[in-house]
Amino acid sequence: MTYLCRSERPLLCPLLKLVLKPSILLGFQLQQDQVLNSYDELKIVVEGGNVTLTPEVSMKEEYTVNWRQEKSTGQRLIAQWKNFKTTIVAYQDVLQLDLKNGSLTFIGIRREHSGLYSFQILEGKEEHSGRYYNITVYGKFPVRQGSPKWVLEARHPASSPSDKSCYVACSVKNGPDVNLTWFNGPTIISSVNNSMHISMTLSLPLEIQPENKESFTCEARNPVTVERKTLSSTKWCPSHHPGTLSMPLVPGLS
Repeated sequence: MTYLCRSERPLLCPLLKLVLKPSILLGFQLQQDQVLNSYDELKIVVEGGNVTLTPEVSMKEEYTVNWRQEKSTGQRLIAQWKNFKTTIVAYQDVLQLDLKNGSLTFIGIRREHSGLYSFQILEGKEEHSGRYYNITVYGKFPVRQGSPKWVLEARHPASSPSDKSCYVACSVKNGPDVNLTWFNGPTIISSVNNSMHISMTLSLPLEIQPENKESFTCEARNPVTVERKTLSSTKWCPSHHPGTLSMPLVPGLS
C-alpha cells in the first residue's frame, strides 16, 4: 500500500509512516475510496458536447472557489475563482470559468475528462460550502466516410452445401457501456456487451434459417446514443447461395 504524507512538516513523514499502523492506513484508503464513489450530482454528456458545473452560491469578493479533479492518487487543482478573477490551471483547451458566478464549463469535452470533480468555497480560511460532481462522457457512434463503424455481413458456408442457413454478423466500434442486440420484432434474440476490451470491435452473429422470411433489427446502444438498422432475410440471404455479402448500414460508409 502506498502512503502519501500530507503533513505540513515534511520532515515528519518518515516518522509518521512508522508510527501509523496498517489498519489506520487502510482506514485512510477506505475513506478516500468512499469519496471517489460518492457524489452530489451526476453529469452525463456525449463526447464533444459541453457540460457546466455550477456552485449555485452568490459570489462574494471575499470568497475563494477552488475547482479540483479527484483521483485515487489525490486532488488536483484545475481552476480557481478569487476576487472576481479567474485562473485556469489545467485543461486550458476545454475549461471556461464564469467570472460572475464561478461556474466551470467543459467545452468540447472528451472521454478522458470523465471522473469526479469538486469545488470548495473558502471565506477567508474557513470552508463555506462544497459539492462533488461525477462526469461520465460517452462516445457516440460516428459516421465517417472511409472508416466503417457499423457493418452487417452475411455469410453462406461454401464448405457445407447441406447447410442452408445464412449467418449474419452485426458489428460496431466498441466503447464504454455499449450493448449490441438482435431483435425479431419486439423480441430480443441475443445481446452482447464487452466492457473489458472497449478497444476491440463488438460483433454479434445471427443464424437465419432458409424458411425464415422475416426482418431483423440490430441495435447498438450506450446511455446517450441509440442506432438501429433493419435487414430483410429475403434480401440479405437470397436463395442462400454460397459466398459472402457485405455492405455498410450507414450511407457514405465504405
